Amino acid sequence: ARAQADTARPGWVVRGPWQASAASIYFLAGLDPTAETVTGLYVFRQMETPALGDAIAGEPFRVRFVGAPASRAVEVTKTEDAAAADPSKILALTAATISSHSVCDIVNRTVAAVRTEIRQDG
Repeated sequence: ARAQADTARPGWVVRGPWQASAASIYFLAGLDPTAETVTGLYVFRQMETPALGDAIAGEPFRVRFVGAPASRAVEVTKTEDAAAADPSKILALTAATISSHSVCDIVNRTVAAVRTEIRQDG
């Protein structure tokens, strides 16, 4: 799908993963109007381990992305202090670090592709 700007809208909503892939995690990410900041994340399909990795769909994990910069990659951290100090650091789910990394990776790839398209479309 092609990203389209609409000045009457308060931002962007993008679906991930951006390109067809073998990913088992599908989400919607909100971006502010300038595509500089993540405003939300909603995981609508995932096939992670029940009671562990499937927590990526829960609000406590998803809100960790709100306020993250879209202009640089988000990355997983295992410490609350690092996450509190830097909005690009996403606190990993306990016992589900691989799932946390997977979400960060596909969010990074999707947001980067959309931002490139937005810049090209002017």
